[in-house]
Amino acid sequence: MKNDSIASSLGIVVDGEIVNEECRDATPTKKTEEIDKVARDDIEFARSNLRNLIDIGNDAAAEVSRLADQSQNPRAYEILGTFLKQMVEANRDLVELHKQKKDIIREKRDDIDKGVVNNNLFVGSTSQLLEMIENARK
Repeated sequence: MKNDSIASSLGIVVDGEIVNEECRDATPTKKTEEIDKVARDDIEFARSNLRNLIDIGNDAAAEVSRLADQSQNPRAYEILGTFLKQMVEANRDLVELHKQKKDIIREKRDDIDKGVVNNNLFVGSTSQLLEMIENARK
């Protein structure tokens, strides 16, 4: 039964042995690693942009505040209030981005640590399964 092409392509266990050894390795593929790198780069780019906007916004907020004080115009104070609200939202976005990055990293670690196996199938008798479990314990 070792020549079973379906079992071989799926990496199915037959008679207590994995038919296709390539399917045993659960390491990320090169494409997955490239996608992860792009995602990390995008997160860092977004973080950098947000930080720059917040820095510029802090300077601009000080200027708008001075203009509002000098003019005593209600519209200037309204603009200042709107601007400050946008600055708070930008800061919140920065914190949320950090939280999302942390969650993504944690999920990846959990998946690696747990050794997640999806759609695992054993073809054999219960005695073969018990024997395989006992061998794995040793």
